[in-house]
This record gives sequence, C-alpha cells and structure tokens, in this order.
Amino acid sequence: MKKKFFALILAFTMMMTMVVAVPVSAATGSITINVANNIHTLEGFRFDAYKIFDLDSFLPGSFPYVINPAFADFDNYPGGTDTPPVPLDVYIRTLNSHSDEMNELAANLWEYILAEGIGSKGDVTGLAGDLSVEISPLELGYYLVYGTGVVDGNVIVAACGLTTTDPDADIFIKADVPELDKYIDDPLDDDLKETDLKIGDIVKFRLESAVPVMTGYESYTFTVHDKMSVGLTYIIYDEGTPSEAHSVKVTVNGVVYDKYEVYSPAGDGCTLDIVFDPVEFVKLTPGEKIVITYEAMLNENAVIGAPGNKNTANLEFSRDPYTDGKGKTPDTETKIYTFRISILKHDDGGKGGPRPLKYLGDAKFILCTDDDEATAIPLILVSTGTGPWLPSIYRVATPDEILDGTDIKYEFVTPESGLVWINGLDAGDYYLFETEAPPGYNKMEGSLKITIVHLGDGDYEVNGLRPGTPIQIENTAGLRFPDTGGIGTVIFTVTGALLMAGAALMLFIRRRRSSAKV
Repeated sequence: MKKKFFALILAFTMMMTMVVAVPVSAATGSITINVANNIHTLEGFRFDAYKIFDLDSFLPGSFPYVINPAFADFDNYPGGTDTPPVPLDVYIRTLNSHSDEMNELAANLWEYILAEGIGSKGDVTGLAGDLSVEISPLELGYYLVYGTGVVDGNVIVAACGLTTTDPDADIFIKADVPELDKYIDDPLDDDLKETDLKIGDIVKFRLESAVPVMTGYESYTFTVHDKMSVGLTYIIYDEGTPSEAHSVKVTVNGVVYDKYEVYSPAGDGCTLDIVFDPVEFVKLTPGEKIVITYEAMLNENAVIGAPGNKNTANLEFSRDPYTDGKGKTPDTETKIYTFRISILKHDDGGKGGPRPLKYLGDAKFILCTDDDEATAIPLILVSTGTGPWLPSIYRVATPDEILDGTDIKYEFVTPESGLVWINGLDAGDYYLFETEAPPGYNKMEGSLKITIVHLGDGDYEVNGLRPGTPIQIENTAGLRFPDTGGIGTVIFTVTGALLMAGAALMLFIRRRRSSAKV
C-alpha cells in the first residue's frame, strides 16, 4: 500500500563513535536529518537542535561530555534527585540506544526546554523535494533534535532525537505512519471504489492501513470514524455478544485482532466508530498491515443514480508523543449506485391518425429477473399517481419487508397517467410481462427485455434511453363483433323474408297442382 506522509517520528539515537582528538575551539559539526527509505520529503518541516552537553575534545575511545549550564538543574531522570544526585552523563551511559528509557529521557528534556525557555543552537526548514536537511554549523556536543510541520492541516510533532556531533551526525526520521484507504470488498477487484446494487443487497466495505512507528509513545490513538449516507444501513446481527454482533472484523498481519470496541451509532455524528485500545495498539509491530471489514445494506432511502450513496471514513491518530494532540487523515470514500426503470402505457393513437395518444391506467405488469414469470421482483408501492402527469412509484422491497409480506406487490398497476417508476434496481437485464390489459385492449404478448447499463459515476441508460425518458408500452384496442340492430341484423332480416316468401310460393304451386288432378 502506498505510504502517505501524515506524521513524523524521530528515532532516539545516541551516536558515540571514537574519533581522533580535535581542539574544540577549532571544530564545528553538523546534524543531518534523513528520510528513511526516501518515502516522502521534508518540505515545510522545521528542525531545531538543543545542546545538552558540550564536548571538550575528541580523545581516542573517549567522549568528555560537560553539562551545558542551561541544563544544570535538570533532574527528571532516575537518580537525578538522589543525595548526592547521579550525574546525568553517568545515567545516560547506562542506557541503550532506541530504548524506552532513552525515549522517556528525551521527553523529559523537551519538557524542561519548554519550561525554561531554552533556545536552540541551530535550525533548518525543509524545502520542496528535500529528502534530507542539515543543521550546521554546530558547536560539538550532545544534542536533542525536535521537529514540527503541517501535513494535511495537521500540526505534526516529531519525537525528539538525541545524538552527538562527532563532528558530524546523521539521524533518520521514520514516517511509516497511518493512512487509511477504503474499498468495496470484491474478490475480483482489490481497488473497487464504486459499484451498483439493488435495494436490499448487502455490500462489504474494506479499510486498509498499517501500524505506524510509535517511537516515544506510551499509548497511541488509532480510531476509525465511518459515516454512511441515509441510503445505507450498517449491519448488526442478532446473534452473539454485543461485540460479536457487529459486522466489523479486524486482522493485523493476517491474524484476527480483537483489541478494539465498536460504537454505533457514534456520539460524534458518525454511523460507527472503531476505537482501538491505545495501550494495546502501541505494542504492535510497525509496518504490519491492518485490514478492517464491515457490512451495510442498500436501503429504501437510496439515492437513484448520481451522486450515489456514499460511505466515508477517516482515521484519527496520535500526532505528538509529548501531548494528547490528535491528527486526522483525509476522508476516503466509496459509492453505491442504484437505478430506475420508467414505463409509459398508452394506446396506438389511431395509428398516426388525428387522435392523440391516450395514456392508459389499470394495466397490470410484473418485472422479472429472468424470462420467466416465476421470477417476479417483490415491490413496495411508494405513492400512487393521482393526476394526468404523475407517476405511480414502486421500489424494490427489502429482505425484512419480504419476510413480513404485508405490503409486498408482485404486480404493479399503471395510474391515470399511464406512467410508472420502479426504483432501486441493479444494472443488468430484466423482463416485463403484462398480466392484465386495460378494459377494451389486448394484452401484450410475451415479455419485453429491459437492460440497464451503468455508464459510470451514476450515469445510466435503460434500453438506450437517458434517465427520465420512459419505455413506451403500446396497447391496441380489440376488434368488435357486430352489435344487435346493426347492418348484420338487416341482412339477416331481408334474407329471412325472402326465404319465407319463397317457401309460401312453393306451397301455393303445390296446392294448385293437387286441385287440377282431381
């Protein structure tokens, strides 16, 4: 994971190497501050050097340190208040470089410098592109180096470093400190930042960070703040202990980690806060990967199309080993999109004649996930269109609503306007079946395939149509059989009269013939 520079922590370094004796009056030294592994620059950071001890001369195998009079009254170290006190230089020689005791001594010295208003002996400010900076010339001695800067609006304090100018010294700052990246967890795409779902679908989010170098800290704040938009519902399960019920899971270096608490809803206006135990966190090994996952459901309040349903997270972290100062990373964000199908039901408008289209209410449809009426999508009626231009609005039902079953609609009905919206659909293919035509009209045969295509950033098309343009469903009126009293009746009446007249004539002829024979 790409490391981003949010804080600086200087390793406590005590550099006491043997050199050839040099007259102090003729010698000066320098301290160079370097970036470890060249992973960032020192632009805008100021470093100050405070001399704790003078160095009289260089002797083979010996460093004759003499306390700087400005620190003559410093006694905040083990043995410093004994009678007689243990000299500070004697105590320092018992310590190991980079030890906790050295870190504590540096912190106590810095507190003394602030309290006494002791000035620095030299300083330097990093420029753009600097991977190292040098404080020089410096009188030879044993120095405490303190650095500050501003990164992403956070005032960052570097832990103090102790080193000897003999005559030149190098110390390294370590900046492998917190950054936070948020993704949608997908086995096919490690860097997924946005996706599309239907209402009721579950999405897993993934946060990635790394254990920072925490030199100089006795405890370290590491708290994730997560805020979901109203269209997302954080998942808490109904089983297990309160802690286990949360969908939050944490691993450090691939191993399950449980030294944290989850608060939801959080008191700071966030959906959830994941608070790592500061005392336990500081014990972790710098550089180890931290992975946090948790789940949310796209709910009935989901925004349709752009700007999407956002989930934003940031990390609150310790930024100063000597105070309770906190920093915050920039927000990292993911987006979930969902879409709408719009349908307009009308007649054929007289097939191009002068009569305008008539919009048809009371047509019944089902929307299916496959070309099979058994796959109808369960819907909830949000509102009924009550005017000539108002749509009836349906949305996809949530799992709880489906389980309850009370308000579920598998069929949707067109209102007076003939216009229906179905909200909360994923991108993909759907099939529309008409289950009942309006009175006097023929039902649509078979199914109509409808395809939603996500173009990116919440922009989408439905069967090639832009959002807001409905798919038009045409019904034709059925052909009528002739009514009673119409032309058909006349034809039958005339024909019947002729038949009856012919029958009477034949009967009259037959009777005449019978009389003549007699």
